[in-house]
Amino acid sequence: MTRKVKSKKNKKDRIRFGFRSLSFRYSIFFILAVMLIFLVSFIYTLIYTLEILAKEAMTDTSNTMELTIAHLEKTFQEVEEVPNVLARFVNTADPNYTEMRKVLQGIVLSEPYVYGTSMAFEPYTFQRDSLYYALYSYQTESGIVTKFLGGASYNYFDKEWYAKAKEAGKPIWTEPYYDEGGGDTLMCTYSVPLFRDIRGEETFIGVITLDISLSAIGKAIAKLKIYETGYAFLVSGDGAILYHPDSSLINQNVFKLAADSVNPRFQSLAGWITDSTEMNKVIILGATTNSTKVEVLPSTGWYLVVVFPIKEMFSDLIDFLKYLGTIFLFSLLAVFIVTILITRRLTKPLRNLVKATHQIGQGDFDLELPRLKRRDEIGVLSKSFSVMLEKLKEHIETLQHTTAEKEKIESELNIAHTIQMGMLPREFPLRTEFELFAMLDSAKAVGGDLYDFFFLDKDHLFMSVGDVSGKGVPASLFMTVVRTLFRSRTMDGQPLHQIMSLINKELCKDNPNVMFVTMVSGIINLKTGTIELCNAGHNLPLIMDREGNVKRLSLFSAIPLGIEDYHGFRTEKIQLNPGDRLVLYTDGITEALNAKGDFYNEALLSGVLKEHHRADVPTLVKQVVSSIHGFAVGVEQADDITLLILGYQKSSDSGEGVIETKAIRIPNQLEQLHVIVQTIEEISRDWNISSKASMELNLVLEEIYTNIVFYAFPDKNEHMIDIKFSLSSSGILEVVIIDDGKYFDLIEASEEVKLDAALEERKVGGLGIHFVKQMMDEMSYERRGGKNVVTLKKHIK
Repeated sequence: MTRKVKSKKNKKDRIRFGFRSLSFRYSIFFILAVMLIFLVSFIYTLIYTLEILAKEAMTDTSNTMELTIAHLEKTFQEVEEVPNVLARFVNTADPNYTEMRKVLQGIVLSEPYVYGTSMAFEPYTFQRDSLYYALYSYQTESGIVTKFLGGASYNYFDKEWYAKAKEAGKPIWTEPYYDEGGGDTLMCTYSVPLFRDIRGEETFIGVITLDISLSAIGKAIAKLKIYETGYAFLVSGDGAILYHPDSSLINQNVFKLAADSVNPRFQSLAGWITDSTEMNKVIILGATTNSTKVEVLPSTGWYLVVVFPIKEMFSDLIDFLKYLGTIFLFSLLAVFIVTILITRRLTKPLRNLVKATHQIGQGDFDLELPRLKRRDEIGVLSKSFSVMLEKLKEHIETLQHTTAEKEKIESELNIAHTIQMGMLPREFPLRTEFELFAMLDSAKAVGGDLYDFFFLDKDHLFMSVGDVSGKGVPASLFMTVVRTLFRSRTMDGQPLHQIMSLINKELCKDNPNVMFVTMVSGIINLKTGTIELCNAGHNLPLIMDREGNVKRLSLFSAIPLGIEDYHGFRTEKIQLNPGDRLVLYTDGITEALNAKGDFYNEALLSGVLKEHHRADVPTLVKQVVSSIHGFAVGVEQADDITLLILGYQKSSDSGEGVIETKAIRIPNQLEQLHVIVQTIEEISRDWNISSKASMELNLVLEEIYTNIVFYAFPDKNEHMIDIKFSLSSSGILEVVIIDDGKYFDLIEASEEVKLDAALEERKVGGLGIHFVKQMMDEMSYERRGGKNVVTLKKHIK
């Protein structure tokens, strides 16, 4: 039967317009798809447009450069033509140098780029008595000025315009230079060597020059208009800058600027000049910087470099893109709003279904779902919800019934687990001659492992560990039967192998499921340390000596109990030495798996035992079980884990009868020292102990008791300390002090004391215990049953 639950509407139950709504997300996806399509188209169009604009800009720039180069070439050709003609005239006729000079001066006046001209001759050539003869004519604001060049202050024979033309034997253009003493300006010179036929040999007699003013050429180049901030400059064939808008760069060398500067334009230009294959290429040096184009003047080999700004080249495109982007954003916003409105209308039935689903989730199974007369997917979904609601009602009723049954079973299993654990011995005996502890960790609520121990008499202890086949309740019941049989049969006093045989016979009767149990049992003689063991198909026990060395016992292993009527069980005797520990365990330990599929094998078990061999038996058992759980972390426990360890010390009866005993129990308070003093006085008087021995005993117990009070109980709570005095017939006084404080080996601490060391080198503490050992004949320490046990012995007779 279902219940109708009424509750206030939660804000989470309402479907509102927001970031999580279906209409908002659909609109976002739609807008993203539109943007993606637009972006791809836009990028393709932009790249195509950029290429077209770049080509147009380069075409315009190339046309402007070609016009400028053509203009300069025409000028240079006209400049070169006259000197070349005059040079040929000199070589073929008797020249009139005065007329030649007038022709050259006419070029200076007519050509705006020509600054001056000269005719310079070899020594004693023009005038036989004159070493120098060179007339230089140049233009000034007042007209043509002519002056004589030559002399110590102006040795034109060493000048580049003279020396290189003479050496080359053909016309040359010089690199830019400042003609100090000549034209006194920055210029380039076109030098044409003169030759005459003297005695049948063509002989060099001088040079005709025309000087080009770099400032005049710069004015022509400056007229190149490349957008708003673009500019052009001229570089000679050797890399010298003939003209640049930045006057500080004129006459500097491009190669030196490329080496000294991080300016990529000069570095690229230097590369272009070096590698002629790079000529006439455009390199864009950055998306927000400028582009550079280089062309060569054929007549001079100079380079005209044009720099035009990319941003200005594409300024119209950028403005258009901003306008287009604004329109696109407003369009997207409009599409987004319209998409949301349409999607909300389409998803309204879904929102009603979601609202109804929330109410169903709160337990209102009688809710009537909205009816939709639609044949689309939403209509089908509404019908499916109706069917689901009916099925859900049926499932809830079934689940409630199943849950009730499961809770009943779990309750019964918990009770069974409590009963099973209650059947196992939970109180472990505290005896001086042995120490015993065991743990059983079931894989399920109830399991099939068992351990048991009980005294047959005061000197004989029975113990056993078993593993029933299977898991759960059947194994638990079978384990209970086995334990009951062992308890009843063992008390009859029969040999262990006969007990095994009789129990096996009983288990084989009426056992249709063929359940069986592996079992190892033993009876230890606490006086001698001899233990009788009988093994029925169980894991072989381990023996660990006082030093931590572990070995497996080689026992005869008969078949498990309950399989068939079998009489071949065998009892074997093992001698335990003081300090030895017998380890009995089930295969739930050695077959525990980790996440990698590896077994917790016997080698790992032996390693943990050896690592903690100095711990008392309860601590050792707990360390092993903790190690197994740590090994198998993340993996469900598949089998029961059972571990029993017996630690043998020595017989409490060494053959010497105890004639007197005295025991006291006092709290861990220093005020109780007087109780110890009074007790020592009493036994000294009653047992005829000498005053010297009594005084030594008093000092020893005061030292040990004080150490226990100060260091054994970090919780600062009250604890009880037991002190037992006994006197043997041979005159040996034995004192046993037992406390439940933390582990602290007083003997071990005293061994670190070095009496012969310097005072500043001695460690603090341990000296009192050292003297205790000196006063007593024997002193021993052990951790037993979670308690510290100190034993003192002294001969008093």
